Amino acid sequence: MTSDELIQLRREKWHVNGNPVRTLDDARSFIESVGFCLTYPSQPPMSLPTFLGAWHGSDERLPQHRAFLDPRARDATDLMVRLLRD
Repeated sequence: MTSDELIQLRREKWHVNGNPVRTLDDARSFIESVGFCLTYPSQPPMSLPTFLGAWHGSDERLPQHRAFLDPRARDATDLMVRLLRD
């Protein structure tokens, strides 16, 4: 496997390839698939999946500093809480 193939595989598995997680079933499948993820992107960036990135379907231009207060994170956080309660 080449480096580019690994990057592409991660992008697909982590849902940052334009295929966002939007439903409770999608969120459950994402967590089962990756096993572990950060809620928000870290600073400095690490090569780990994030729930916020999966929700947005991209790892570009995600809120970093104080991400939990960013309005773009609200729906992702709501879905994550629903998943935890389920």
